[in-house]
Amino acid sequence: MFRTLTPIFSVVIAVAIFFFFAKPMFAEIREVQDQTNKYREAVAKAEEFNRELQRLINKRNEFSARDLERLDALVPASIDEVQALIDLQALANESGMLFGNIEVEKVDVSADLDLEPSSQRKSLMEQFDTVDISFGLIGTYEQMRAMLDAIEKSLVLMEIMHVDFEVTEGDLQQYNFTIRLYSLTPLSQQN
Repeated sequence: MFRTLTPIFSVVIAVAIFFFFAKPMFAEIREVQDQTNKYREAVAKAEEFNRELQRLINKRNEFSARDLERLDALVPASIDEVQALIDLQALANESGMLFGNIEVEKVDVSADLDLEPSSQRKSLMEQFDTVDISFGLIGTYEQMRAMLDAIEKSLVLMEIMHVDFEVTEGDLQQYNFTIRLYSLTPLSQQN
């Protein structure tokens, strides 16, 4: 009887060991293998990112220092409202106009756009911070044209959003402008 029970107990013990010890170990091994595969994928993506980053750094290094300075002046990393106002006042003085009635407002252009959230234009606009500067000028029509020419030739990117004026008797007129300035949004703040 002992001879017939021994193989049966051995099979029962082997099955119990398999279900209570080996099978959970296989499940743990499978989880570790899945994590290892995820890490390998992450390493491959990081290597791909590093290659792309190095390619972009090499491309940036191809530009001359002067071109990079001009690009930074065109679309700076941040908007210095005080310097922008000083520059606008200097342009107005060069044109012979009086400068005043200043208002500065930070604007979220991407929220104003009535576009799909996945829209390419909307994602492009989210890369920029914008500030609207409203101001008044007093001068002649020729002086105002000279001011517009100076703004056009300015290295700083300025978009004239609004121009308002009233025709009065005499040479001097009141002109109200709203100008939008752009800067690049830091990558950490982009969606």
